[in-house]
Amino acid sequence: MIMRLIILLATLLLPLSSYSKTIKIATAYPEGTLAVKSLRAVAKEVQASTNGEVKIKIYSSGSMGDGDAVKRKMKIGQLHGTLSPSSEWTQAFPAIRVYGQPFYFETNDSALNARDALDSEVLESANQAKDYYLAGIVDGGMSYVLSRQPVSSLEQLKQIKLWLPDDPAIRFYADEFGLDFINLNLGEVGTALQTGALDALIAPPSAAITLRWHTGVKYITPMPVMYSMGVLVLSSKSLKGLSEPNKEILLQVISKHLNKLDENNRRQNSAAFDALTNQGISTTKPTAANILEIKTKAYDVWQKAVKNDWVPEHLFESLESLANP
Repeated sequence: MIMRLIILLATLLLPLSSYSKTIKIATAYPEGTLAVKSLRAVAKEVQASTNGEVKIKIYSSGSMGDGDAVKRKMKIGQLHGTLSPSSEWTQAFPAIRVYGQPFYFETNDSALNARDALDSEVLESANQAKDYYLAGIVDGGMSYVLSRQPVSSLEQLKQIKLWLPDDPAIRFYADEFGLDFINLNLGEVGTALQTGALDALIAPPSAAITLRWHTGVKYITPMPVMYSMGVLVLSSKSLKGLSEPNKEILLQVISKHLNKLDENNRRQNSAAFDALTNQGISTTKPTAANILEIKTKAYDVWQKAVKNDWVPEHLFESLESLANP
């Protein structure tokens, strides 16, 4: 009897890491996309590398709700991570805003060069946060104005029903440019375009194709508005529940597969603009005067963003030093 009690007590006092731990990760990306395939590859390798002590369950296609719902579920432990658009996480990680300043990058290559130089500094800065851990960044491509009618000037953009992700920093930028926009969940955007509740959106061509938004627009304005990214975020609590060896394995495997996804996305996103025009989407080019007006305004907005702490000053200086070494 005494021996049985000893065995029972020993079992109850075993460290948490000796039990199987399931990490639940949600994403809005549809099943079958490269993003979801990458998450499933992470799950398979982590389970094998930890001898089954860490398992990962993937909830794709927005099945766990929109970005706010996912955050609430992460907060109470119902979910432990997400692969999401970066706009949903800039409040937790202000550092990533350095890449998303409007009209800063003229080409996708210039944005990628900046990321190659600054990602390590951005991740280090971001991971000063207490509640969440930024496990990695993946390329989302340049965002453009996609519209039901031609848009070639800032004044025209002000007159139409526009969708943007409802992030506080993006709202700040929109206010500075005199833009109003409609707040919709990702799943509502396509229907709003089809019904005429929306006239335009600002999004990467790759996302527009993946989410079928391109079927509701006729024009693209070939002036990049901002660089977009995806981020993989884990709750700090979920990482604390792992042994150090298993935590290290998890983060290494995630990093490896996110790097592969990032490389694949870079190739695909570079070709996505042409993919849209090949499907009949027409381009409508701004005039030189319109471009100058936008660029002049954008320069002032960047300075205000730093001054008002939307973008960390040290990261903006690092970004600027790349263009002006």
